[in-house]
Order: sequence, then C-alpha cells, then structure tokens
Amino acid sequence: MLVAVGLLGGCDENNGDTGLQGFRQRSPEGPIATIVGSQEYNFGTSQIGEEGSHVFEIRNDGKSPLTLAPVNLDESGVVARVEGSPVAPGGTARLIVDWEINYYEENYLQNVGVETNDPELGMLSLRLMGNVPPSVRQQRSRLGFRNVRASEGFESYFDVYAYFDDDLEVISHEWLDPATEAFMEVDYQTLPPDHASLQEQKNVKSAVRVWVRALPGMPSGVFREAITVNINKETRRPIQVAVLADVRGAFAIEAGRGLDYDAEINVVDMGRISRFSKKEATLNISVNLTEIDGDKVTLTVEQIDPAEVLQVEVREARKVGKGMVIPLQMVLQGNGQSISRMGPGEELLGRARLVAEGGSDQVVEFFVKFAITQ
Repeated sequence: MLVAVGLLGGCDENNGDTGLQGFRQRSPEGPIATIVGSQEYNFGTSQIGEEGSHVFEIRNDGKSPLTLAPVNLDESGVVARVEGSPVAPGGTARLIVDWEINYYEENYLQNVGVETNDPELGMLSLRLMGNVPPSVRQQRSRLGFRNVRASEGFESYFDVYAYFDDDLEVISHEWLDPATEAFMEVDYQTLPPDHASLQEQKNVKSAVRVWVRALPGMPSGVFREAITVNINKETRRPIQVAVLADVRGAFAIEAGRGLDYDAEINVVDMGRISRFSKKEATLNISVNLTEIDGDKVTLTVEQIDPAEVLQVEVREARKVGKGMVIPLQMVLQGNGQSISRMGPGEELLGRARLVAEGGSDQVVEFFVKFAITQ
C-alpha cells in the first residue's frame, strides 16, 4: 500500500498535494484521486485507551465522479469513514479517521486504506503514526548469575519505571515456586526523581528499585525462577523478571571425555548412536571439601532413567587441592530398539540421580540428552 503513496508524493513538484501527474496525462477523462496535503498524521505520545480523530482531504482532479470506500481492519482500533463520496470533478471529500489506542508500540503505525475508482490508483494509503510507550515497564527481563557459591548467595536488582504517574509503588511479589521464598529476600526502594540512574531515562515520572537477594545456604545446582511484582497501577502484562543462577555448592558437574555439558540447563549431551552400537563417556563431579564436614565423600547411584539403555558407574575419586574429583563412567547402550530423549522438556530427557554419603546429605542430579536411532 505504501508504494503507491510513495509514487504519489514524488510526482508533483509544484504543490504539496499528492497525485499522479504522469497518469493524469494518459487518462484525462476519468476520475483522479489526489490526497490534499500530507498522507501522514502523527498524534504524538498517547496511552492505551486514549481516543483521537483526524480528517484527511481527498480531491478529484479528474473529469468523472470519484468514489471512495475506506477499508477498515478488524481489531486495529482504527475506523475510517468518508463524507462526500462520490466526489464531483474538482470537488473534495473528507476522510475521517477515528482511533482508540489498544496496544503498546513506541513506533506506532497504522495504514488506512481507501479504495477508489481511479483507474490508475485503485487504493489510496494514508498513515496514522505516533508513540505509545507502556505506562509501566521493568528495566530488564532477567537477572543472571554464574559460579555462585551456595555458602555466599547473590544479590542484584531491577528497576520498574512509570511513564505517566508520579506515585508508583510495589505492593507485593511472588515467585513461580512459593518454596523459593524460604531462601530469597526481596526489598522495594522508591527512587527519588534526581537519582543518578534516572538521568539516562526519558519521560520517567516515578520508579521503584526491586532488590533480589539469595541467602547463604541456598540449594546448589541450576536455579531457574521468575519473580512477579504487583504494583498500584494497572498493566496490560504482568511485571515479571527471570532469575537464573549457576549455584555451586559442595558439588559441581564438569564435562569430561566424549560429551558436552550445559550448566545453564543441567543437561549432559551424549548425542546419537545406532540401535546396535554403544557409546562411553566420562563426566566429572568436583567436590569442594570446604563446603562440607569431613574430608571424603562417596557417591552412590540412586536412580537412572531409562535404565535399560543408560548406565552410570562411579569410578575411583582423586584428591585435587582442597577438593576431590569423582569420575562417572557414562554408557549409552543400544538394545535393538529406537528411543529418543532429546527434550526439550525435562520429562523428555534421561535422568541420573546420585546421593552423597559422608559429610553431606546432598543429591547430585542431572539430565541426559540422547537418541538411539535405526
């Protein structure tokens, strides 16, 4: 639609109207649609639910009556109607565009189409433009931490900005898993207007900083959670921030020979084998003895799934500095049948669970990604 309008705007250097002078010379007897003035209207900055109206003028520069019919799009929030169609030669019609803003878009743009009987220009295209920022939004969508010690925890924050209200407040919060509350602290801090972090933000009327602290002694392993904060303003979407951490306690999983380990999702990737073949690999479990009581730990396999094709054997441990390394011999054995545990969900992956004995009652658990094919 916009291509036709672009052609319109570049053909008449003598006035500000939008028309097709070249086509007019080829069809002087028919109707000729010309947008009077600009084909665009910018309403500036608006909010969800605000309404507005604008009038475009369309002139008939031809010698036959011009008919105009607006094309309205469902759910766009924009409705156009024409007054004065059909348009007599030399006459002008009014295209009235009414709108109600119904979605956020910092570079808001809606095309308004008008069908015509102009043989060279069957569709006029006009544009409604503006800025519709969210009334409230969070500064970031996630907090991420790597190599966090369980004995120390972690701390960070995210800001929540209000663009139209100067009294933003955070009332409460909640975690996806309510049990997370036991080892997390969350505090709210109202930021003054002259706070240094707000000097780089445009049009922020008020802001609240949300502090997230993981307490020492939190569970080790891959931590994947999300916090939702409830505020004193209505929002179209919940204010939710993901909190991700790789928490190292007494035990840490490290990739060994013949496989890959993704610490962020706690998945060991053993790849693909044929249904009558076998693959062996090594996974290392490092133990930080300063995090536990005693100077030695033993791992025992408690659960393997699926046990008919996946085997995990604990090998002899070795001392390394103030810790120790316990190798795990991983065996993927084809049994003549095809099986896939490629994810992406945890229920579609293999699983291994080991229990630590001696100085700790912790559990070492990870998922295994593999496929046995024809």
